[in-house]
Amino acid sequence: LKMNIGIIGIGNLGYNLSVYLSDFGHTIFVSDKNEKKLDTINAQSYADNIDVIKNSEIIFCCVDTHILPSNFLDIKNVMNVVEDFGIAFEDEIPLYNKMFVICSTLNPGDTKQITEILNPMNLSVSYVPLIVNSNDVLSSLKSLDTLVVGNIDSHVSGKISNLFQNKNLKVVTMTSRSAEIYKLAYSSFIHYKINFANFLGELMINFGSSDETKLLLKSLGYDKSISEEKFDFGFSVGGPWIPTENRVFGQVCNGNKLNFILPFVNDDFNKSHQTYLKEHFTSLNTDKTQPFIVDGIGYKNNSGNIMESSKLSLVYDLLKDGYEVFIVETDEFI
Repeated sequence: LKMNIGIIGIGNLGYNLSVYLSDFGHTIFVSDKNEKKLDTINAQSYADNIDVIKNSEIIFCCVDTHILPSNFLDIKNVMNVVEDFGIAFEDEIPLYNKMFVICSTLNPGDTKQITEILNPMNLSVSYVPLIVNSNDVLSSLKSLDTLVVGNIDSHVSGKISNLFQNKNLKVVTMTSRSAEIYKLAYSSFIHYKINFANFLGELMINFGSSDETKLLLKSLGYDKSISEEKFDFGFSVGGPWIPTENRVFGQVCNGNKLNFILPFVNDDFNKSHQTYLKEHFTSLNTDKTQPFIVDGIGYKNNSGNIMESSKLSLVYDLLKDGYEVFIVETDEFI
């Protein structure tokens, strides 16, 4: 069944979601506060969110949310979209048969608050955290194995899951608050996994067995309960999502009076590992006349994103200590 689908926010997720859904023959309406992004989209483009709301049956919200100094997420961009629904309602645009699907990362309880605001308009509100690989979002959407829908109405979850046309897709419905916790917990768990691999790597170095670190981790990764994905010794956890969402999860745990806040322990080890790597590398290069060569400064291999990049922090630390550093990076990134 072909539908009119709206996507508000054309970042990495929103753009690839528009490509993915258009392949099934749906008509896609998109909007973004940065109008230049709309020129690259093969869709009905609007600078105005209200036009997208008016023309679409299902509206996906993929706008950015950013962490605040309080370690909670600033959801003002999402609330601006909510406000546009209110304007559309006042303009007598029918909303009763529409679905508002929020994919932006939220704090637990935010969707419930949004639902209460939009309740008089009789539209359906769901929170759907899409777990994707930021390096290849489109392939992640095509091979998605689990879809969590933060709405316990089976009609709503069925309509959303049908868009993905994946017979092997495991659809899990839960309350929106639980779905919000699920998204933060996922990032926090990946953070733990990377940290544990780095912890074992430090242990192997200290035992003088660093040459077998990869063998140890690979052997553990053979077990399906651990798996090899994101289980390798290397730099500290970085990037725009996992460290941020781990801290938000820590603040959520702290706000609910847990005695032992694992996500913050996670964050502390991540910082400690950065110091450990610097001391380890400098111990191998006591002659400051020899330069360091750093292969890329993205937060992970083959990434141009330097947000919370452990490699970039290491470069700064080495330069401050008087070492010469050469960076191997692509011309495009430079």
